[in-house]
Amino acid sequence: MIYGDLFEMYQLNMNNLYFRGIREITSSKYVGKEIDKSRFICAGVMLMNLKLLRKAHLFETFKKYYLKFYNQKIYYDDQYIINALYINKIDFLPPKFGIWFMTQQYIRKYETLNPIIYSRKDLIDANNKPIIRHLWGITKEGLVLTRKPWNLQKNCQIKKDWQYYAYKTGFFSSICKIYKNICY
Repeated sequence: MIYGDLFEMYQLNMNNLYFRGIREITSSKYVGKEIDKSRFICAGVMLMNLKLLRKAHLFETFKKYYLKFYNQKIYYDDQYIINALYINKIDFLPPKFGIWFMTQQYIRKYETLNPIIYSRKDLIDANNKPIIRHLWGITKEGLVLTRKPWNLQKNCQIKKDWQYYAYKTGFFSSICKIYKNICY
């Protein structure tokens, strides 16, 4: 969900960078190549330097890497491959441009990372006043464990915000039929 102006994000320096993203904290299983976890970004919200990516033939390189490990399980396919191939052409976005539902548990995880990219204050400020809220979900052993807004508690502000915008689409009744627990 986008809560504010993206102008500041588009003013970030992208010289010699392919991507900017939020520092990823979840553990990922790697295939084929160890990745510098201190530089690992989330693919949910990214700023991309399309001019450099076209020059680098990103699509062909990406496809070749994917096909090489096709029979092995690559978790978070796009995110893993972006980080595996381009880790030296990546930098971080400020957390307000892609923060998700930031709990104290996540803040503590960020504080254990080395190096620390975001301060506790940066994370709390971004959570309280995000520009972009990244709404994600994960699958574990066939179960969907998700932070999607329709699965959050009834009184959660993120859920209320999402419902407000979902209602404005004109498809709210159809959405309610699919996700029965979102309508109240």
